[in-house]
Order: sequence, then structure tokens, then C-alpha cells
Amino acid sequence: MSNVIILSIVVMTTALGADVKPVPFTRQEGTIKGTTKNGDTLLGSREMVVDVAEPGRSPGSKGQLFILFDKPTGLFFWQYGPLSPSGDLKPRIATMRGGPESKIDVRDDQIVLFLFRDSPPRLFVEASTRHADSLADAETKALREIADQPAQPGGKEVSLPLPQDFFYRMDPTHPGVTATSYADPSKLTGVAQKDGNWEVLLENHWKAKLILNDKYDLVSWERIP
Repeated sequence: MSNVIILSIVVMTTALGADVKPVPFTRQEGTIKGTTKNGDTLLGSREMVVDVAEPGRSPGSKGQLFILFDKPTGLFFWQYGPLSPSGDLKPRIATMRGGPESKIDVRDDQIVLFLFRDSPPRLFVEASTRHADSLADAETKALREIADQPAQPGGKEVSLPLPQDFFYRMDPTHPGVTATSYADPSKLTGVAQKDGNWEVLLENHWKAKLILNDKYDLVSWERIP
């Protein structure tokens, strides 16, 4: 079975030595559900709007910072993206808040975000091995990285060869023709590490199981009951 692997690079727009500061009264904290090899867990979360003042540029810009922190391992994960003129969040940041299209898995040595998108069908995977002493320390380190890194590598996008009838209700009187012009929402229902590979479960009009290797390349997929 053929598949196409696309490596995606997310380029930060901040220049080296930028001044990055949280906007007062925008910091919010909460918890996000994740999974471990032993079951479910809760990660601490913190999000805020930040001002980014870059050398030689005026005026500065605003962005949204989202941080996840796992206290037992000390691992943390962050995402940053510029706010749109309307104030909308970067899509992946909004999804990290929790939802049917994403899963967060915590291993002993990394936090991994799995995010499914259906147009076109693809799976986005990003891992972090960063460590901090606390959520506050994670914030300090994330702000420093935003200021000091001219570019931040992104994750991996894996295109998925799922057929139309996974996403659409099909017309029973016309084979191969969809009954609606819109796709029904999909769910990412499970993530687990087995025998050195990752097993990812998706659900829409039927269920699919994806197998990824340790580099998050698609090895195989199958329809399951």
C-alpha cells in the first residue's frame, strides 16, 4: 500500500533576541486529559497572549502561547502562533485544549501530540522532550525559546489513504456517489504504543486502525469492526 509522507516545518516569525512578554491579565490555567502506558492522566495547562517586540521592527506583534506540563515526568510541551486580526487562535493550539480530533500521550521521555485533520485526510504528530521544574519554569523556558530561536522545527504530517466512505454518507442507489456535500466530523479515539510502533484509532462512518513506526511513518492501516 503506497502512502506519502510530508515533513512539515513551522517557521517562527520572531527574530533573534526578540523581547517576548506576557500580556497582563491574559494568563489562564487548567488541565488537559492525556494518556500514559498505565492509563489516563491530567496535564497542567497554561495559555496566554504575548507581546513580541523584534529588534528593528515597530510596532510589535501579539501571539498566543499554550503550554502543557506533566508533573510526574517534568516534561513540557509548548505551541506558539501569531494571533489573526480577529484574535482567532492558531488551529493546533485550539485543538490542544482537548477535543475529538486530538490525543496527547505521555511517555517516560516525551510528550506526543496527535492531531487528525480530514481535508485532506492527514495526521499531524509532534513530540517534545523538554523538561522543567514546574509550570512556571516551563513558561519561562518557552518564552526564552520564542525570543531566542529564529526558527522552530515543526512536526510530521502523514497523508492518509482513507476512502470517501469513511468521511461521507454514501448514496446507496448510486455506488461511489456521496449522499451529502459535507464530510461528517471524525474522532481520534485512541493512541497506544505497542511493540515499538504506534497504534492510532480513528472513527467516522466506520473505524480505522493506523500503525506508525517510531519515526511516525505510516506502516499500514486497516478497517476494523
